[in-house]
Amino acid sequence: MTFAILVVIQDLNLRDEITQTIQDFLDTQDHESVIHGAGNVEEAKSNMQMKGDAGYDFLVCHVHIPENRKTPVNTAEKRGLLFLQELRNEGTGVPCVLIALDSEVHREVQRMKNVEFIVNGTESMYEDLQELCRRFLLEESQGLKDLPKGKVNIYLKPKGNFIGTMRGINFKFDPSPDYFQIDMKKITTLIDQSHHIEQADDWKDKLHAIGYEILKELFEQNRAFHEKFNYLKTKVSDEKNITIRFDVEEDIYPLVLEAVLDERKDYRMLQSPLFRSVKMGDPIGGSSDILFVDNVNERPSINCLIIAADAAGDVVDKNINNGNKIHLPPLPEVLNETHSICDYLHINKKKFKINHVDMVVPKQKSDFWNDLKECLTDRTWDLIHYAGHSYFDPVSKTGYFFYPGKETPIPVKSDNFCHTLRYRNKTQMIYLSSCQSSGADFVLRLAQQLIPVIIGFRWPIDDDKATEYAMLLYENLFEKNKSLPDAFFETRRKVNEKYSDNSIWAAAMLIIQAG
Repeated sequence: MTFAILVVIQDLNLRDEITQTIQDFLDTQDHESVIHGAGNVEEAKSNMQMKGDAGYDFLVCHVHIPENRKTPVNTAEKRGLLFLQELRNEGTGVPCVLIALDSEVHREVQRMKNVEFIVNGTESMYEDLQELCRRFLLEESQGLKDLPKGKVNIYLKPKGNFIGTMRGINFKFDPSPDYFQIDMKKITTLIDQSHHIEQADDWKDKLHAIGYEILKELFEQNRAFHEKFNYLKTKVSDEKNITIRFDVEEDIYPLVLEAVLDERKDYRMLQSPLFRSVKMGDPIGGSSDILFVDNVNERPSINCLIIAADAAGDVVDKNINNGNKIHLPPLPEVLNETHSICDYLHINKKKFKINHVDMVVPKQKSDFWNDLKECLTDRTWDLIHYAGHSYFDPVSKTGYFFYPGKETPIPVKSDNFCHTLRYRNKTQMIYLSSCQSSGADFVLRLAQQLIPVIIGFRWPIDDDKATEYAMLLYENLFEKNKSLPDAFFETRRKVNEKYSDNSIWAAAMLIIQAG
């Protein structure tokens, strides 16, 4: 296929570099390109007029360009941004990338459909441009549904009854299931090690070691399954088009399956979308549409509730931690995180198909728990973002949320809260930006309450990174309209690139209970 592309940049050297980057990328994808250049708005409009009804498939524009050859660049004017806004107002829907000098154009770009921006001069600039070419030209233009994809399901049961299945999407591939040979003593050891990773200074080495052992148990020692998986990889254009799902029972759940490596000893979770389910019945049971997972392009309008549980202090309760004191440290970023997310979703309500956005925050002379209960009775809430502390009590096997109280934090059983969300509020997704014992056991308890989608973290995460992670996830989910597995995968990969030495990218967990 041949793509027509317009590059509007005054600097000839930068224009040539952008042109070459796009050409080289499309060459690797076995596509051709016809790329035209323009140095100002007048030339760009002239090129578009000559192109006529055929139009351009893709447009790259610098934020600072002159009106014509006779006028100088006025950096305060941001003429490139104005040009793209004019195109949108005229009804021109060609996908566009704006090259900016910083992120100051972020909000303006958000308001325009099929427009993204990259920052000039960054190390990832050309890589980001290639990814946007892939998205706008190879996925959206050709139709994402038509791309060859693969789905892999691995069912993990106690006593070593593991089953692997896979199938092709948009091509014929549906091999018979494989029954794994598993060393359950090794799995038990790995489960024990999974509980203690975050406590070690060398957590990266320990995580990698666990991932290598999982690779051997699931793939290398099950040759038939491994060969089928390698064949599947040859049929898709990119390994990110293979979705891997672990369906686990409670006894296997603590195993950090997300750490599994590939043959290159790289993390599979950085190559392919990977998530898990908790087995509640027949692992091959029926499916139903889940928000952000199924029929993404036909997603209905939703309601979003943000809970800013800014609670800190000591908690003493006879039913929690054997009556011993629990100290909940302050979370200085909670209000910043929740306000940022609330503002982002509210500003883009129409664009993101959101009916209502609301936030519950601590207020003077007001009872937080009563305010929250009143909000929950107001309407259904499809998506809930909880920022605050949570805790799982291993003795009673009960999870707790903590809400701000007049003197000390108030514990609320997660079972009761989630029952209300699921059956009264019809909640489909909970994001747990929780920094105290929000680990695997707590998330498991929520999954058992039949919340369809849960995003949580295996171990405590840095408060300052939580905001950035959440914002990036919602941008992938809403702005880029990715499915939840793809949005989660892209977020994890991006955070790993930026904070490879911080465990937040490895701690993130996605649980999808059906679909």
